[in-house]
Amino acid sequence: MMGGLGMRILIAEDEQSTRRMLESMLAKWGYDAIAVKDGHEAWVMLKQEDPPPIAILDWMMPGLDGVTVCRKAREIQRDHPPYLILLTARGEVENIVEGLQGGADDYVTKPFDPEELRVRIEVGVRMVRMQIILAERVGQLQEALAHVRRLQGLLPICPLCKKICDDEKRWQQIEMYIAEHSEAQISPELCPDCNEKIMKLQISQLIHPGEVMLQPENDRVLKTQEACEYLKISRPTLIQYIHLGRIKAIRAGHGWRITKSELDRFLRGKEKKIG
Repeated sequence: MMGGLGMRILIAEDEQSTRRMLESMLAKWGYDAIAVKDGHEAWVMLKQEDPPPIAILDWMMPGLDGVTVCRKAREIQRDHPPYLILLTARGEVENIVEGLQGGADDYVTKPFDPEELRVRIEVGVRMVRMQIILAERVGQLQEALAHVRRLQGLLPICPLCKKICDDEKRWQQIEMYIAEHSEAQISPELCPDCNEKIMKLQISQLIHPGEVMLQPENDRVLKTQEACEYLKISRPTLIQYIHLGRIKAIRAGHGWRITKSELDRFLRGKEKKIG
């Protein structure tokens, strides 16, 4: 639980009057108190998978004392361990040092002031809250790191069909692989080289109907103005030649696309007529 109100707090106290007083105070402050009467019962509660986030442990108890319970609780590796407060009549410095070295997070001496205990519990609530947030952030970072490693790893890719083999040995189109392993969105778009090849193929099929003929790789596709400059004619004249079928071209927006080889063919035809 992220907030303090309603948070479970374990009370381990063998003196019945003190135990009931603690239960009453915690309930008044809005906490969910769970009371046990000795160290063995406290250890049973703290070693379970989901222990109370905060525990108030009396030092001197039957069975296991409070410091021993702290030591055993610290032996369990958890993402967010419980916050442990020792409650005892031993107020000497060496006792405080022993308790904190044993695994306690805080130390309150008897007889205690209720307001002091309340404030110390609030400190524990803040620490528990910070541990939960930190554990969530660490989990997010680990997940992000694993995701980056998947993208940076060696990817088997077929040189012919360009399919990628994933971790489960499935061969997928590269678009599907990217969509599954990243947040990138695929936007189909022809690169300039492929666009020019398609233009050449379309123009070639206009010139040679029924045949699939690609122009040489060094054949350029010219725009309307470039074609006019190459032929040294005006734009209206070029368009007239295109409409008459003397020059084969492909419509592109408000202009035309014509291969240089087609313009050379047109010029050679004009030279023959002049000759």
